[in-house]
Amino acid sequence: VEKKLRRLSTFYRSDFAVERRYAFGFRYRSISVAGARAKGTFLAIADARVFTKQICCVPRLPSQPRPKRLASMPRTMTTHGCVKRARARLREQTPTTVDFTGAHSYAFDPEDYGAPNLTDDFETLMREVQDELQLPTHACAFIRASLIARGAAKAMCIRRECEAYAAAVEAVTAIADATIIALDKEHKDPDAVLRDEMKYDGVHAIEHEPTQANLDALQAAVKVDVARNELAGAAPVAREMAFWMRKILANPSSVLFTAGDCAQATSFVPDAFALTDIIASYAPIIDTYHDAMIADVAAFARSAGADCSSARASPPPWHVHVAGPHACSRCHASFSNLWINQHARVCVVCELAARAARRCPFAKPNVPAPCLGAFCPHALKCVSCERHSCAQCGITCGDAEDFIALIEAIDARAVFLDFDRTICATKRGASPLPGAFATADADAVKARAEARSADEDLLATLATHDNAWVVTRNPNTRAIEVFLRARGVAVPRVVRVTKGESKGRAMRDVLARTPSGLRSSNAVACAFADDDIRELLRDDVREIPGLRRMLFTRQHRL
Repeated sequence: VEKKLRRLSTFYRSDFAVERRYAFGFRYRSISVAGARAKGTFLAIADARVFTKQICCVPRLPSQPRPKRLASMPRTMTTHGCVKRARARLREQTPTTVDFTGAHSYAFDPEDYGAPNLTDDFETLMREVQDELQLPTHACAFIRASLIARGAAKAMCIRRECEAYAAAVEAVTAIADATIIALDKEHKDPDAVLRDEMKYDGVHAIEHEPTQANLDALQAAVKVDVARNELAGAAPVAREMAFWMRKILANPSSVLFTAGDCAQATSFVPDAFALTDIIASYAPIIDTYHDAMIADVAAFARSAGADCSSARASPPPWHVHVAGPHACSRCHASFSNLWINQHARVCVVCELAARAARRCPFAKPNVPAPCLGAFCPHALKCVSCERHSCAQCGITCGDAEDFIALIEAIDARAVFLDFDRTICATKRGASPLPGAFATADADAVKARAEARSADEDLLATLATHDNAWVVTRNPNTRAIEVFLRARGVAVPRVVRVTKGESKGRAMRDVLARTPSGLRSSNAVACAFADDDIRELLRDDVREIPGLRRMLFTRQHRL
C-alpha cells in the first residue's frame, strides 16, 4: 500500500508544478495526503510489532536485565519520532506555543543496557510462600526453580511490561493529538493557501502567475502538512494499540487475538479492531489512480524501447520522475529506483504483467527457472523468490526456529531434513569432513566437524526427536553420519536419494514403518524442510498425507 502511494505521488508530482498552474492539484493533493498518512500508519504498525514481540521475549529468569528495546521506551518508538518531527515544524513556525522537550533517537543509550527488571512481584510471591508455609530452604528453592521454568516469573514480567508499553503509547498519543490540534489551529494547509491566496477553485488552473510570497506560503504550508499528515496516520494506530493493550490487561483470561502458522490455527482479531479499516481506508485512492498510472507508464515504456529519453521530442511531464539509469531486463525501458526491482532488474509494469499471467516476475525470460511451479495463485507471489508462505498451497517459508515451531504445533511424528544448505553449510554434495576422516583420530574428527558451520537448532532436533531423518542427495552418507555424531546426534538416520529419484519415496518408506502411518486410515503428522523448492513441489512429495513442507533458509542463522 505504502509503495503504491509513493509511486502515485511521484508519478503525479508534476500536477503540483507552478509551471502548470496547479491544473490537477486536487489529484496530487489527495494522493500526497494519503501517502503521508499511510507512512505514519505503517511506521506505527511496525512500532507495535517490534515492541509487542519484544515483550513476549522478556527473559525467563527474573534476575536478567530488562531488554534494551523496552528500557528505551518511548524514546526509540517510531511514533515518538513522528511526534518529534511534527513538533519541530510547529516550533519552527510558532515558538511560543510549544512545550515538548522529549528527546528522540533510534540509538540505544548506555543506561538502556542492563536496566533492572520492572517488577519484583515474583520474589515477593516467593517470600510470602516461604513465610506462610514455613518450608525448608531447599523446598522453596525447588518451588522457585519450578515456577521459573514454567514461566511464572516471565508472566509477571510480561504483565508489567504490557502496562509500561500501554502507558508509553498513551503518552505519545496524547502529545500527538495535541500537536495535530495546534497545527490545525495555527497553520493553513496547502489547500487553504491555494484557495485563499492563489484563488484556485480545485478544478481549473489558476489564472495569474503566483507571486513569490504565494510560493513561500505554499512551501511552508506543505512542510507543516507533511509532518501533520504523517502524525495523523500514526496516532490512530497508537491509540488502537493502547486501547487493546488495556483490554488485554483487564481481561487476562480472555482470548482476544489468535494467530498461528499451522493448519489447525488461524488469524483472528476482535470485530471492533480498527486496524484493518485504517489500512483499507487508503484503498480508494489507489483504486482510483493506480491502473491509469501503470497504463501510462507501460505505453511510454513500449514506445521508448531501450532508451526512454529518445522516445519522443516532448515527453510527458511525469517522465522526469519515472525514467532513470536502470534498464528493465524484459522491456528494456529505463527507470529510476522506485519503479524497478533492483535485484531482478524487472520494472513494475513487467512485474505486474507476469503476476497477472501467474508467472514468477523475477524468473529470467526464456530460461527454465528453478522456481517453476512455485507461483502462489492466491497471493500472486512466488513462494521461492519472494519467500511467501501460503497455507492453501501447503508451503511455508522459514528458518530453523520456524521449523521447530511447526514441528511442535503439529506434534510431528516424523521429521525429514535436507542436509546441504539446510543442516550444514555444504553444497553440491560436498563432504562435511575431509577425505581422510576415516583414519583420523576421534578428537581430530570432532574438531573438524565443529569447525564446519551447521545449524545448532536443527542438530538439536535430530538429537532429540525419536523419528528425525536426514534425506539427502549428498553421496557422502558415511561422512554425514560421522559428522552428526561428532555434533551430538547419537543415532543419526541418513537416507540417500539418487539423481532423478524423488525424496518422496524415502519419506513414504519411513512413514510406512511409523505408527499410525500410511497403512492406517489416519495420516501421519510430519514435516519436511528443504532449501530447494523443486524438492517440495514433486508430485509424490506434495501428495503425502499429513506432510507439512517448509522452504528453508539459513541466511540469518549462521
